[in-house]
Amino acid sequence: MIRPAPAHRFRRSLAGIVARAIIPALLGLIVGQAAPGAPEDYDRWFTISMDGQRAGWMHMSQATAEGRVTTTSEMSFSLRRGEELISIRYDTTFVETVSGQPIRAVSRDEIGAEPVTIEYTFEPDAVTVVTTRRGRTTTRTEATPEGTWLPPAAAGEFLARRLAAGATQITIRTIDPGTGLTPVIVSRTVMGREEFRVLGKDVPVFRCEAAYSSQPGVTATELLDDRGLLVRSESSMGEIRIEAIVSTRRAALERFRAPELMRSTFITPSREIAAPRRARTATYVLRVPDGSIRVLSQSVQQADQIDEQSVRVVVNLDESLDAGDDMGGGVAARSFLKPSRWLDAADPAVVQLARRATRGSSDDPAARAEAMRRFVNQHVSEKALDLGFASASEVARDGRGDCTEHAVLLAAMLRADGIPSRVVSGLIYATRFAGESGVFAFHMWTQALVETDSGARWINLDATLPGDVSFDATHIAVATSALSDERSGDALLPVAELLGRLSIEVKAVR
Repeated sequence: MIRPAPAHRFRRSLAGIVARAIIPALLGLIVGQAAPGAPEDYDRWFTISMDGQRAGWMHMSQATAEGRVTTTSEMSFSLRRGEELISIRYDTTFVETVSGQPIRAVSRDEIGAEPVTIEYTFEPDAVTVVTTRRGRTTTRTEATPEGTWLPPAAAGEFLARRLAAGATQITIRTIDPGTGLTPVIVSRTVMGREEFRVLGKDVPVFRCEAAYSSQPGVTATELLDDRGLLVRSESSMGEIRIEAIVSTRRAALERFRAPELMRSTFITPSREIAAPRRARTATYVLRVPDGSIRVLSQSVQQADQIDEQSVRVVVNLDESLDAGDDMGGGVAARSFLKPSRWLDAADPAVVQLARRATRGSSDDPAARAEAMRRFVNQHVSEKALDLGFASASEVARDGRGDCTEHAVLLAAMLRADGIPSRVVSGLIYATRFAGESGVFAFHMWTQALVETDSGARWINLDATLPGDVSFDATHIAVATSALSDERSGDALLPVAELLGRLSIEVKAVR
């Protein structure tokens, strides 16, 4: 007999993906804006709103002293999931010479259970990277970013010059400490000039459309003043509108009630699904009202495009696609074994849990993966909603979190055991969820790459489900990700683009 998940555990484990999906959008909108500086120093505060409701604040500044320019950005925002509050803090600092040579950069975030600080020191032929988490420090050396790029103050000066020259297309390649050493390409189209009321005054501004290579598919509408400094920025993730607008320090720091995010993203399908945890095959049609929708064919899921706004998805647990056709553009299996910031598989706590979970297991990778899945379900004993996005080592030590924490811990343990892994973000059907019944909610789970008689296959492992239930056909995959340091947003941005826009027609479930 299949045991259903306890209602409170299942409900808590589902909630996290929604807030996590918004995080990359906010970081792309806000942190990406730290680059527009100017040759003159500045100090500006902003309010952050989501759908017209206050969600946080941002502070950006630039200071020049002793031949060095220091650019800083600070961001804090909060969201509610039901009555639980999730708070995020994100700060960056970049130090460069007045001639635009990088010296040092630091990012610090409070996204997970503990703050994480990453410091980059730029040498002539390499970059030293020091990561500090829970008082533990690791040091590594990375290659200097290839090609020509500008640190933030130099990028801001270039932007101001191009605006003054009347340019209509402005492309800048820069480094954002929050996204690592991979240069970010910021492409702006200047739409024209207008006036905007700023702190009681009408100010002439440039209206621009901006796109960031680190946030594919996200476009921001910016208002920049004559110095190239941000006055207002707006973007949308799905139907959720996110705005940053210049403010006073006092107004930015005023107390507010964080907006509720979770319930508005539930999807009521065309009909209810009986015994969802028993489902082995299912057919759905997913639609969006405008734009386009793309869904993956991967593992046990086959997606066929009907038209731009709709796709037919068949999930069949008895048929699996060859993993060679689904490796992220030909990425080698070793990319799914490499430790990363979120999947810190080399951490002693993660390694120890992997050994404990597989004690007495056979050498069969699939059997070991299932043993670890069951172990993680029991290890994450506190199903908490108030985390932003915890790393595997944090979950290993704390034993708390929701679906994302289950997914990252299991993926890291698999890698520690030598089994390639990745995470999947998508949807799952719940008979009861946060006071609603019969809804699809956004979710995250894990996949392990194993060799079978028919070749390499991705097997699905949902650690939020207890006992013998490892997966079912009411899981719909939207995106997969190795959660590498360079592309950690891959798992979340495709989900964010569907928020509030997706409808699901249930064709058949068996």
